[in-house]
Amino acid sequence: MRPVALLLLVALAGCSTIQLGETLGDPNATAPTLPLDLLWERDADGAFGPSPAQVTDRYVVVGTRNGEVVVIDRESGRIEGTGEFGDSVEGQLAVSPDGETIYVPTAEQDGGVVAYDVRRGRRVWRWLDGGIQGGVVRLESTVVLTTLDGRVVALTADDGAVAWERPTSGTAQYQSAPVRLGGDVLVADDRGRVVRIDGATGTERWRAEAGGPVYAAPAVADGAVYVSTTRGGVVRLDAETGSAVWSIQDEQALRVSTAAIGGDVLAVGFSDGTVRGIDVATGAEQWRYRGEGSVTAAPVWIGDRVAVGTLDKRLVVIDGATGGEEWSTELRGRVKSALAVGGGLLVALVEPRHVVAFHTAP
Repeated sequence: MRPVALLLLVALAGCSTIQLGETLGDPNATAPTLPLDLLWERDADGAFGPSPAQVTDRYVVVGTRNGEVVVIDRESGRIEGTGEFGDSVEGQLAVSPDGETIYVPTAEQDGGVVAYDVRRGRRVWRWLDGGIQGGVVRLESTVVLTTLDGRVVALTADDGAVAWERPTSGTAQYQSAPVRLGGDVLVADDRGRVVRIDGATGTERWRAEAGGPVYAAPAVADGAVYVSTTRGGVVRLDAETGSAVWSIQDEQALRVSTAAIGGDVLAVGFSDGTVRGIDVATGAEQWRYRGEGSVTAAPVWIGDRVAVGTLDKRLVVIDGATGGEEWSTELRGRVKSALAVGGGLLVALVEPRHVVAFHTAP
């Protein structure tokens, strides 16, 4: 074999130093409280897509646009392993219930998803039949993904075989991540169509219109689905029927983030620099925070407060009842990826390529 061909083969195969000897640990939604303090900051050697980090009680896991997955120790910030998966990792990763396997989506035209055993350090299976921008979600026995060419595909979690597939519908693409809804999956495309799909069979349960293209993942809680659009709209749908309960529409065609749900208030970021508190029952605006930088990354609740990352390089914590600013700090770069909480940490993915973890100040 010629040297150039051999190098190409090695590059396509990828390599990994992720071999933890243990599982990733349990998902942990515990958030820090004010005052916050910087715990650690690490260079991930690659930029990030719009999705948040995965946080467990042991590790912080992130995908990068240079095709790597980076596993970071939650306490020390030490990088415990990196894996090369070939193409840009833009979307949401998924983790198996036992914490042993991560499912890594890649976004290039010849992309797909790789199942990787982090404990043993080996690839379990690979499916390469379409680029994935939004990400993947793990159901009971399947991994569901949405492709840039408009398909919804369920793969058997054990071996990556296709369990069912819904073909493309016109010219629609999926930019947002699929969302688990019980045993079903919820998908929304860039034509504004929202569909609830039976996770076992791929059968459509209902279909609704969001009123604009959807690039941010829907949010689900307490029998309701909240969908944000790139045209300044937010709509609440009934999770069982898909019928609209209420909708709001800004006068401007603003980019709207995924809604963060905190009790009876949604916290939603808008690209005009505002974060708005919206009553979940009525859609009425309860408060409005206005910062200097655009807010396109999904905020996150930390107790009764809302943490927000902005495009003017700030991390801000605002009162969830009034919208008043309570704490802020300057970061080294813009925040375009959703924030994440877990294991007592607040984790921000900061341009150009840094993972930053805050915890409650001693």
